[in-house]
Amino acid sequence: KAEEERVKKAEEEKVRRAQKAEEERVKQAEDERFRKAGARMLLLLSVFLGVAICVYVYVYVTKGIYSGETKLVDGRTVRHGKGKLTVFYEGVYEGTFVMGLKHGAGKFAYQNGDVYSGHWHKDQPSGRGTLAKKNGNAFTTTSGYVDGSLVVEMTNTMTGEEYAGVVVDWQRHGTGKMRKYSGILNGWQQNGDWFEGQWM
Repeated sequence: KAEEERVKKAEEEKVRRAQKAEEERVKQAEDERFRKAGARMLLLLSVFLGVAICVYVYVYVTKGIYSGETKLVDGRTVRHGKGKLTVFYEGVYEGTFVMGLKHGAGKFAYQNGDVYSGHWHKDQPSGRGTLAKKNGNAFTTTSGYVDGSLVVEMTNTMTGEEYAGVVVDWQRHGTGKMRKYSGILNGWQQNGDWFEGQWM
């Protein structure tokens, strides 16, 4: 009987140890699962924060948001190819970029409602284009920069009025000359004379 009692106790101890080992194994598996989940969350958080910081730095530095093609130059990503750039407080440009600058064919929708479509050269309107004003007027333009000022030749496609000179935000400003429409306009005879001077 004593032997039976000893064998019974040994079996119970064996079962208890097996149960404890199983509990320990399950606990370790749970701890490992939580550890891996925590590591994944930390990685995702790091990536998110990294992206957020990059976006914040990009937006802060450029004051704009860009989506489109890019190019890696000396370890730095620059706008290159087709893309869209929203410039805060100015408007939205859609077109081609070269080495970070608006260059080639593109359209800029200004915040005031005006829209310029045409050629760009190193971030500035240059060459032939069209300008649609918010008030309904439309112009064909030829533009370029001279001594830091945007100089244009623009013709109103509805009235025939022409202007050649300096503009600021596509408004006549500075030295230029203008030829009024030749003919009857709004009941008045226009003689088509040129006017030259300073526009403010």
